[in-house]
Amino acid sequence: PRTLVNLLQDVKALERAPCAEVVVALQELLPEGERQGHASYHVRAAAVKTLGRMAGYEGALAASRAALVDASPSVRAEALDAYAALAPVDAALAEITRVANPAASTDSGAAPFLRSRAAGAAASLATEAGFAIVRSLLADAEPAVRSAAIATFPKFKSRTAELVPLLEAALAEHDVAPRESAATAIAELRLDSLGLQLSAAL
Repeated sequence: PRTLVNLLQDVKALERAPCAEVVVALQELLPEGERQGHASYHVRAAAVKTLGRMAGYEGALAASRAALVDASPSVRAEALDAYAALAPVDAALAEITRVANPAASTDSGAAPFLRSRAAGAAASLATEAGFAIVRSLLADAEPAVRSAAIATFPKFKSRTAELVPLLEAALAEHDVAPRESAATAIAELRLDSLGLQLSAAL
């Protein structure tokens, strides 16, 4: 499986292949209907991640949508990113909102991991609604989820005035992970005035 995963992630090789044929081959690796898909979740995750680069090709969107309910959280996480890249914005937002909602999950073990990935998917849309999802995740009970939300802040550079108080609050967090993400975001955003507070916060 590892060799196949590496091949799937070889973007240059995929670019040399006819993309319509690549999409069909990737679909065969994913379960849908009576088709079982590949036994390795590593392969399925790599396949749906690659599909996320196939915008405009028939079948890519449907395959990413089907992978949203894969048995593996890793595959569902990659499917969320792919779906955000391929689906109409409203549809992508609806799915990201569902995943980001702690009350909506039936898989308590994987839910924090998936909510963390929802932050990145929301940020990738670069919309007002996407930013609202990221902000909602700042109140999540899990430090890893809050950290993931904070880590997306550099993608919202045009909202620096809104980010400053959020970063100040993150630096005052009790948990280390959100503080570390805030420090990284401050450096990437070149917010020197907040940078002066880093040594005291970490």
